[in-house]
Amino acid sequence: MPVTLRAIHDRVLDFTIDQQPYLQGFLPVLQMFLYRYSGHLVAPADTNTGLNFVTRQNVNRYLTTKSRFEGSSDRDRYPVR
Repeated sequence: MPVTLRAIHDRVLDFTIDQQPYLQGFLPVLQMFLYRYSGHLVAPADTNTGLNFVTRQNVNRYLTTKSRFEGSSDRDRYPVR
């Protein structure tokens, strides 16, 4: 959330956890699709989407990146060139 990121930047908060909502939503749907599509042969895997901390050292990346994957834009723009 932009308010949380700004609070970290302004030293009101020390850190927050980046929960990777895109991965947490997309990977389970993909795995269930493969499970059903394969006739139940491809079992859903235990997936660790990681635990990322947002701190004062890396908060600027979150504040300046415009990406729909982090919820700051709805445009289909890809950061890799």
